[in-house]
Amino acid sequence: MRVCFYRYSLRNRGGDRAVIEYANHLAVSGYDVTFCLNVLDTVFALEPSIKIKYIKLPTPIGTILSGAIRRLPYDIVFVDIIHLAVPLGLRNRVIYLAQAYDSLYYETKIQQAAVDLLYRIYYSRREAFSISISEMLTAILKEKFGAGHDKLKTVVLGIDHRRFFYQRDDALIREKHGRAAIVVLSRGDVFRKGFDITITVLNDIAAEMKDKAEVWVCGSPVEFKLKTRQFGRPQDEELRRILSSADVFLYPSRHEGFGLFPLEAMACGLPVLTTPTVSFVTGGYDAFISEPNAEAVKRTLLSALSNHELRNTIKENGLITAKKYDIAKSKQEFEGIIAAVR
Repeated sequence: MRVCFYRYSLRNRGGDRAVIEYANHLAVSGYDVTFCLNVLDTVFALEPSIKIKYIKLPTPIGTILSGAIRRLPYDIVFVDIIHLAVPLGLRNRVIYLAQAYDSLYYETKIQQAAVDLLYRIYYSRREAFSISISEMLTAILKEKFGAGHDKLKTVVLGIDHRRFFYQRDDALIREKHGRAAIVVLSRGDVFRKGFDITITVLNDIAAEMKDKAEVWVCGSPVEFKLKTRQFGRPQDEELRRILSSADVFLYPSRHEGFGLFPLEAMACGLPVLTTPTVSFVTGGYDAFISEPNAEAVKRTLLSALSNHELRNTIKENGLITAKKYDIAKSKQEFEGIIAAVR
């Protein structure tokens, strides 16, 4: 069976990791797997048998046009943004891998309405089919667009517990010199992930926490008024040690389809401070929860940093929660659905 994962880029985001996990699993299971894309810049490993085909038309618009004007030579084409699902579905057997409610990538009501229209067009088609990565996202798509059970399945995302587990690094611990390390994830979609809130809060507490806290940045370099350490885009082994040796993961996201990176942090014993958009955590039990605004996040962060006993409780419960989400189970369910729709 020939399957294609069609997208503009393959980078180092949680959604990219999820797609690669499923593509690798299908390749190992005997499927003929191809990535059609414009940009390949990822630290995640691809199975050697997976083919890479570069799209001739550059830019995201070129990616859409290239897939819309012709039939691709694959039995199934996976896409994970609704902007691709609609045009590619005109000539191809498309499965929309819903990793987020795409309308919330945009700030204006007009933009959101335009994306909602794409959802309505897609789910109005008799042959429309999609797989959602979380129960929360499934509920959104069903409520807003009437995506019935025949058109929408749920495969809850998980993590690889062979890669993500608690493993403190003594050198990293010593280098903190008694300061609390706050991990942040720096990436392009600043508004949706609440990174503007992160910047405001950390710079706001800098004077108060000057000798008590420091920031560990994973992703694109960014400097804070607090002491800042840049880790770039670490491979999983290094990332595991970073997460296991820090004290709080600050992630005030405004929207999540699932929240893979917080789950990876929890599996490494790192207490997470996030928002109600991460649906698999419970505030005060396995995570610190705040509304996504700077004042509320600042209050919650200062409380988390000052309460070592509660951080330990949340750490232990976070480890328990993370164990419930296993990518091996997700991959088996994903392949089962693909086999049924072929």
